Amino acid sequence: EVHPKQEMKEKKGSTLSSMNEKQHLLSYNESINKIDETEDLMENTPWRLAMDRYLKKSSAGNLDALVENVLLDTLVEVEAGNAKEKDDNQVTINYNSETFTDPLFTNEDDSIAPRTTRQVSVIQGPEMVFTVEELNFLEKNKIIQEGHLRSTCPVSLYQARVGLFLGTLSMEGMLMVFAAGRKSQNYYHYMTMSSQPFFCELTTRTQSLLMRHNTQLCFALNISNYFFGHNAKTAIEQEEMTGLVTGLGDYIRANAPVAVNMPLAAYDEYFAGPWGTDRELEAKHRELTKSIGECIRDLNFSAYLLLYGVTLYNISQEAMNEMEIQQKDVEIIKKAQNYLDILYKRYTKHLVGWKKASETRLNQRYLLDQMNECVLIFSTNNCHLNDLTDCKTLDVSTVKLK
Repeated sequence: EVHPKQEMKEKKGSTLSSMNEKQHLLSYNESINKIDETEDLMENTPWRLAMDRYLKKSSAGNLDALVENVLLDTLVEVEAGNAKEKDDNQVTINYNSETFTDPLFTNEDDSIAPRTTRQVSVIQGPEMVFTVEELNFLEKNKIIQEGHLRSTCPVSLYQARVGLFLGTLSMEGMLMVFAAGRKSQNYYHYMTMSSQPFFCELTTRTQSLLMRHNTQLCFALNISNYFFGHNAKTAIEQEEMTGLVTGLGDYIRANAPVAVNMPLAAYDEYFAGPWGTDRELEAKHRELTKSIGECIRDLNFSAYLLLYGVTLYNISQEAMNEMEIQQKDVEIIKKAQNYLDILYKRYTKHLVGWKKASETRLNQRYLLDQMNECVLIFSTNNCHLNDLTDCKTLDVSTVKLK
C-alpha cells in the first residue's frame, strides 16, 4: 500500500515532467519560427530581389540590356510625372484583360498556343504615344514651313548655284547674288517665326522684340542644320535630308539636268575668311556650327521645326522685364515655352527612342548654349563685309509685308 505522501510526490514529479516537455516543445517551435522568419527576411532583401530579377534573365551577360532593364522602371515613373503636364486631350488606351486576346498566344479553344519561331515584339522602353491633334499639328506645321521656304527663295539663287557648277559664274559672283538675296532670307525667317504656336496671340510690339532678340539664334540653328545636319553628297540630297527644300531640285531637273549631281553647299564656301576679327574665333564658330548640325542629324524636319520654335521663345524673365513686355504677353511666352519644350522632348523620344533622346547632345538647353556662343562670336567679332557673313543685314523685324 502506497503512502499518501509518496503518491503526492509521484504526482508532483509527473506534472513537472509534463510541464518541462511542453516548455521544451514550445521552445523548439519558436526556434523553427525564427528560422522561417529569417529565411523569409533573407528572401525579401533588396539584394536577393535584385539578383532574382535581373541575373536569372537571358540578358544577364549583356551589360547594355541589363542597364536598359534597370532604368526602364525609372523612365516609366518619369514619364508618368511628365504626363501631368500634358493637355487634357491626351488619348488613353485601356485594355480589358477579360476581353483582350492576342492571336499569337491563343487558339480557337482558348488554350495557350504552342511556342513557335515567330518574332514577338517586346517593349524596349516607354513608348511615346501622340494624340491625333499633336500629329496633325506636326504635319500641318511641316507643310506650312515647306511652303514658306519654296515661296521665299528667288529663282536667281537657283541660277547662281547652277552657274557656278557649270563654270559660267565665279564664286565671287555667286556670293554677290546671294548677298543681294538677304531680304529673301529675312523674309523666310519672318514667315517661319510668324507661324509658330501662340505667336499670333502676342501684341505687335512683343512680336518685334522677340524677333529682334532671337533672329541670330534662329539663324545659327538654320545654317547648322543646312551645312552639317546631313550626310549628303549632292545639293539635291542636302535639301532632302535637312528638309530645307528650296525648290532647287525641281529647277535642276526641269532646266539643267546635267547639274543633277551638283556638289552640296559647303560652310567654307559661304563663310570664307576673313569675315571675323580673329581667325581663331572664326574656327570656333565653324566648330560650334558643325557640332550643332551633327547633334541634330538624327532628327527629321518636324523635330527641327520644334527646336526652331524653342529657339524663338528662348528669353529669360529678366530680359522680358528689361523690355517692359506686358504681363499678358509674358504669360503667353511662358505657355509657348512649356508647350514646345514638352513636345520636343516627347517627339525626339518617339523619333529616336528614349535612350538616344536622353543623351545630352539632343537636349535643347545644351543646343541653345552652343547657339548662344555662336551668336556671340558672329555678332561681336564681325568685320561687316555686307555679305552673307554680315550680322547687321540679318534683321527679321525690318521685314515689311506687301
